[in-house]
Amino acid sequence: MGIQKDAGELLLFFYDEFKHEKIPVRTKDVLEATKWDIHRVKMAYTYLMI
Repeated sequence: MGIQKDAGELLLFFYDEFKHEKIPVRTKDVLEATKWDIHRVKMAYTYLMI
């Protein structure tokens, strides 16, 4: 899986959480929902920030 695809999936996850008023989104929630390791989440998040 590429970083762009991961970033897109992460962005959709954030959008769905926001849509259901689950703010703030905790890292633990992301890890549980995606089943990704922390490094993968950090890489996707960093990609979205730059």
